[in-house]
Amino acid sequence: MESNELTVSKDKEYLGCGMYFWDNHSNAMFWLGERRQQEGNRHRRLCLITCNINIDYMLDLTDNEIVKGIIEAWHEYVIRTGSVEKAPLGYILDTLDTLCSVKPFSVRKGSLHYNGAQNPFADIKWGAKGHYFTVYSRIIYAVKDSEVIRNKRMEEVS
Repeated sequence: MESNELTVSKDKEYLGCGMYFWDNHSNAMFWLGERRQQEGNRHRRLCLITCNINIDYMLDLTDNEIVKGIIEAWHEYVIRTGSVEKAPLGYILDTLDTLCSVKPFSVRKGSLHYNGAQNPFADIKWGAKGHYFTVYSRIIYAVKDSEVIRNKRMEEVS
């Protein structure tokens, strides 16, 4: 992989087209395990890439107001085009990008909740509000523009 080359996923389910990054090593390794399980005995070269990402032009889908705006824009699009209302998030984001008259966001950030074993924080009392911490949310970034990637290091994983 060259220094600014992106390996772009054509994903339509999660954050749409882009090169996917996770917020920490454990989450990247979790994805790697899931990927290997899906592929079975097919072994292909997989690399762990560590880098810094410039987030100046980031669509932050962990911000409720941003999400409301995306939903409203999609609803307007559906009304105008007669398109299907319920669609995968990645498809919605990619479609809305094509309609923008301004430069699309270079990075998309989202939080995905994975179901898993018991939360290691479950026995800690956090207060009466019912809030709790969890290790099952994964912060995922889809990078759409290679220019935002800095200090990239690549390590082949077995």
